[in-house]
Amino acid sequence: MTTTASAVRTPSASGSGEPAQRVLPPLQIGPITVETPVVLAPMAGITNAAFRRLCREHGGGIYVAEMVTSRALVERTKESMRIIHHDPDETPRSVQALRR
Repeated sequence: MTTTASAVRTPSASGSGEPAQRVLPPLQIGPITVETPVVLAPMAGITNAAFRRLCREHGGGIYVAEMVTSRALVERTKESMRIIHHDPDETPRSVQALRR
């Protein structure tokens, strides 16, 4: 199965209303194609679900949830589960875990 994230077209510099030509090719990660080859890095206190939703609405490619420790994930703490929560339409999903 191939998953494709939506492409972003930037307005034409000529003002004609036609989309500009794509500058970078799509990002291919295994069977997943990301039309917009932009990856939002995990930032503590920043890349929460609301911020990732904003990025998605403005055409971002892949969004990584806030970094969480692998131990907290194993223990399934309330805070770690909140941090890694993704909206149903957030695909592909990405979480970065830190081993401690």
